[in-house]
Amino acid sequence: TEAELLHPYFRTRIIESQLHDRVKTPTVIFYPGRRSGQYGLHFLDFYPVDGNYRSTLFGGL
Repeated sequence: TEAELLHPYFRTRIIESQLHDRVKTPTVIFYPGRRSGQYGLHFLDFYPVDGNYRSTLFGGL
């Protein structure tokens, strides 16, 4: 995906919420931002940490 093209009109969290319990195949979203702790994400460094993701995070620092 190119999630940054959707900003500021649509947040990745909304996509995840819509797919939850509907899609049985794992979905990969390349997240343009940085990781903060175990669950926090900073989307494009525009917003405060949002830990309300249903994602499994791989990589990052």
